[in-house]
Amino acid sequence: MPHVLFELSVLDAIQEAIAHPSADALLLAVSRLGDFGFIWIAVSLGFAVFVRTRRAGISMLVSLLFGYLVCNLTMKPLFERLRPCDLVDGMSLIACPPDFSFPSGHTTSAFAAATALAIFYPRLGIPALLFAALMAFSRLYLFVHFPSDIAAGAIIGSLCAWAACLLVKRLYPQKKPS
Repeated sequence: MPHVLFELSVLDAIQEAIAHPSADALLLAVSRLGDFGFIWIAVSLGFAVFVRTRRAGISMLVSLLFGYLVCNLTMKPLFERLRPCDLVDGMSLIACPPDFSFPSGHTTSAFAAATALAIFYPRLGIPALLFAALMAFSRLYLFVHFPSDIAAGAIIGSLCAWAACLLVKRLYPQKKPS
């Protein structure tokens, strides 16, 4: 239990350092873009539509699927970790989500899609990874995840991206110019 107290103190420190109505609005909007993986699915589909970027888009979609299977369907039910907003009333800026906390699904999907994009397009990957990090931070700021939920989500998402990219590159090798 000492680790939970430490993690709650980190969340308190975040609130004390930057709590402001404009931060509330920005980070709530960033977090909402990640609901159900919406922004990441949309970007992935955008890449998958065009032949030139299709392998990246498919890799992003597969990484999101892997992340969902590992995080939401396997680990959350296995660990059944309560959220910070379940433990401390009145701190969350949003309604406390009904599912479990560990690992963060928003962070898993953000890092899965952004890492897959970075593997194919490093220049695009940098802003995507920065946005993924901002989305992960928003979950801390909103008091719905512990720092360890975020760290685990980033690792899981990144590993799912690497696995998805290896799979897609093997199944759909890049055609050599003739």
